[in-house]
Amino acid sequence: MAVIQDITGLRQIEANLAASEERLRYALEGTNDALWDWNLETGVIFFSPRYLSMLGYERKDHYATFERWLETVHPEDREKVRRAFDEARQSGLPYRIECRILTKDQDWCWMLNRGRLIAGEERRPSRIIRTLSDISEQKRANEQIRNLSNQIIHSQEEERRRISRELHDEAGQALTALRIYLDIIKKGLSEGNEKLRKELDEAIALSNQTLERIRSLAQGLRPAALETLGLSSALKGYCTEFAKKTHLAIEYEGESMESVPYEVGITLYRFLQEGLTNVAKHAQADRVWVRLGYDGHRITLSIIDNGKGMVEKTVGRSGGIGLIGIEERLHYLGGELQITSAPGEGVRLIAMIPWEGRHDPNHDR
Repeated sequence: MAVIQDITGLRQIEANLAASEERLRYALEGTNDALWDWNLETGVIFFSPRYLSMLGYERKDHYATFERWLETVHPEDREKVRRAFDEARQSGLPYRIECRILTKDQDWCWMLNRGRLIAGEERRPSRIIRTLSDISEQKRANEQIRNLSNQIIHSQEEERRRISRELHDEAGQALTALRIYLDIIKKGLSEGNEKLRKELDEAIALSNQTLERIRSLAQGLRPAALETLGLSSALKGYCTEFAKKTHLAIEYEGESMESVPYEVGITLYRFLQEGLTNVAKHAQADRVWVRLGYDGHRITLSIIDNGKGMVEKTVGRSGGIGLIGIEERLHYLGGELQITSAPGEGVRLIAMIPWEGRHDPNHDR
């Protein structure tokens, strides 16, 4: 007895699948991105031809399991890569991460990884599919820009030091001498020259005010307290002086840290200057909270005010040229700037810079 089965539908499915695979192959060949497909059930990873060619490997050379593949990731990036995959498996959300991967020539290739979890039967995690883009040239260009920015920043700080010294040593000393000379003239006046005495008093008062202003400018240009007293004390001192000038109620709290690099300290000092200036000019606030913290891996400086705040869509571009320059400094040091706000809820500025060093848990208040 013969059994006849209509396989027309099956052949159609096979033809559609072949056509789909052909389209995928052409799509992969026509893009600069590579494909990486990890079967979570078998543990096997599929690498597209583009991925292998980007790194100089042949299929027989490359590893087909996650743990073996992870060995090709830069040691400094492995933990964050593993963490990104673990979070993707748990949350099911797409992820995006940058890391360095070893090429066959023993060089490091920067890759932008974008992927997502694919659910299988009963909605259980089945695969992680991701695309990878070679961003090495972009990284090199960014590094060149950062180096140039650092040179500019260094030149600016050196120029500020020079101007600060000239203000202190030349203009400051000249005004001090003038004030002493005016005092001598005043003491030598005979009785009955009250008008001239009054005018001399005004000139002495003006010279004192000008001298204090020059000292303040010199201190702002080159905060000597950073090198003599340390980061926390320098920030606290600036908050105290700024509060006196603006009548803002500023509450400072900070952890003392030893041997903070000057470029880190001056960047945070400039951030505080810019942040408090913005509060005084724009925030319509009467109270500010400043906190310097350290968690063993990074320094965080936050400035929070109780002012009018901003609408969400303007937060990212509201800092002005000053904060843009601060953000560039932070990026050069591997840090970042966060700005959050809402109407009527003030503004929160947070500068974060990675640093491994020693600190005293006691707080300056």
